[in-house]
Amino acid sequence: MSVVPLQADGTFSTASSFDVLPGRALGPVAARQEQAHPHGAHVDPLGRIVVVPDLGTDDLRLFRIKPEALAEPGAPASAALEEYDAIHLEAGDGPRHALFSPVRKSSSSGDEALLYVLNELSNSLSVFLVSYPAAPSSLSSAPAAVALPTFTLLQSRISLLPSSPFAHQPSFASWHAAELVLSPDARTLVASNRAEGHDPLHGARDGPPDLLAVFAVGAEDGRIDEGSRTLVECGGRAPRHLSLCSESKTLRGRGDEAVDEGRYLAVALHDSDEVVVFERVGAEGRELKEVARRQDVGRPGVVVWL
Repeated sequence: MSVVPLQADGTFSTASSFDVLPGRALGPVAARQEQAHPHGAHVDPLGRIVVVPDLGTDDLRLFRIKPEALAEPGAPASAALEEYDAIHLEAGDGPRHALFSPVRKSSSSGDEALLYVLNELSNSLSVFLVSYPAAPSSLSSAPAAVALPTFTLLQSRISLLPSSPFAHQPSFASWHAAELVLSPDARTLVASNRAEGHDPLHGARDGPPDLLAVFAVGAEDGRIDEGSRTLVECGGRAPRHLSLCSESKTLRGRGDEAVDEGRYLAVALHDSDEVVVFERVGAEGRELKEVARRQDVGRPGVVVWL
């Protein structure tokens, strides 16, 4: 992992890196879990920690954010992060990406959010409740340390797979989940799957289209409704990344109500070498209708709205 401080004008300062391998056992999938594999870095909604899904060790690595450490003379940039815990998922899950829901008030007067984790190797989702302690009493004269959230597992291994592999496949061994997005109202979650293995450079364009899994999310508890799952053809192969138009701060700043509702979903189809845009339609916005397609874009890995 690397930490890159930003100057006051937004330019980069000197980065420093650190090894996240020591001290953690590797997962059982030898071909993909041969070493630690930090696959993303996700800051929690209150800016207190960073969650790093480690595909190689089946862990969510938890790092405390310590910007004050950079005030020490000669401190490396990596001093701003301190690993303090890890959440171990099921063996062979291979967590790839994670996302937080918006923060809301909890019944205990503190704050809470949901953390949704996409597991690449088990083709599944896990859901955690993230609880922040209530603010300490203002009567205390001593400065209070920043309270770190606690994580409670609510759901594990919610499957993204169809009832059987594609006709030409003997098993699901080649399937690898890729990305997930949450609608702005936190009521719909979409995750993608790639059915033809892991070949970042030479994935084949030909073959059946891969799938998106669309779920309803509970308004009260944030749990995924497993029975609501709908599998939708994504229009091509290897949907490596998804992006809702509402995720763009530039678009949100325009005050476009349709954008704020996350009306459009862009899908980066790596092996098909295309980007497909779907409109979310239907009463709950959980039906997807293709409205645009761009071909020969250089095997896209990420798609971002501007």
